[in-house]
Amino acid sequence: MDILSILGSINKIGLAAFFIMLGFLGYEIYLLLREKKTKSAKVNVPQFSGTAVLNFSPAPGIEANNDSYRMIKVIMIGAILMAIGIALLVGIWSILQDQNQTTQIPQTQIVQVVKSNGIRILDKSYKLLSDTDLLNLQANDEIIIGVEMIGGSDVDKARILVNKDEWTQKDETGKFHKEQNVFYISYILKSAEPQLKIRAQLHSRTVGWLGD
Repeated sequence: MDILSILGSINKIGLAAFFIMLGFLGYEIYLLLREKKTKSAKVNVPQFSGTAVLNFSPAPGIEANNDSYRMIKVIMIGAILMAIGIALLVGIWSILQDQNQTTQIPQTQIVQVVKSNGIRILDKSYKLLSDTDLLNLQANDEIIIGVEMIGGSDVDKARILVNKDEWTQKDETGKFHKEQNVFYISYILKSAEPQLKIRAQLHSRTVGWLGD
C-alpha cells in the first residue's frame, strides 16, 4: 500500500484539522518572533534643546501580558496539533495492520488421509506425494489415487472407494500406470471433506474381487 492509498483511507476531517492547526501554529510563532524582534530594535530619539524633556515608555505590564498570552496560545495549539498527529498515526498503523492481515491469509490443512495398505497418492504428474505433501493438500487440488498391482497377470482392474461405505460400479477403474505399477483414478478434493478415507481392491479374472 503506497502513501497515497493510506492518505485516501484515513479520516479526511482529522487530516484537514491537522494542517489547519499547523498553519495557526506557524502564524502564532511568526507573530511572537516579530514582536520580540521589534522590542529588541533600538529607537533613536532626536535631541532637542530646552529645559523640558518628555520621556514616553509603554506600560511594562501590557507588553508582558501580550507575550504571555501569545506563548500560551502557541503551547495550546502545539498540544492540539500533537494530539491530532498521534490520532492520525494510530489510524495509519491500523490501516497497515488490516492490509497485512488481508494479504497474509494462512492456508489450513483441510484433509487427513486414512488409507489401506497398497494405496498410493500421486500428484497430476504421477509423482508420489510425501507425508508433508499430504498435510498441505487444499480444497480443489487434483490428486491421483492408485492401488498397487500385485499377484499374477490375471488382475485386470481395481476399484477405489473414497469417503463412501458401499461399492458401486462407478468406483471401478481399468486405468493403469506402468511406471508406478498402479490402477488409479483422478480425484478433486472438496472443501467440505475433513479427511480422505480410502479403500481399494484388485480384481482377478479367475477369483473375482480379492479380499472379499
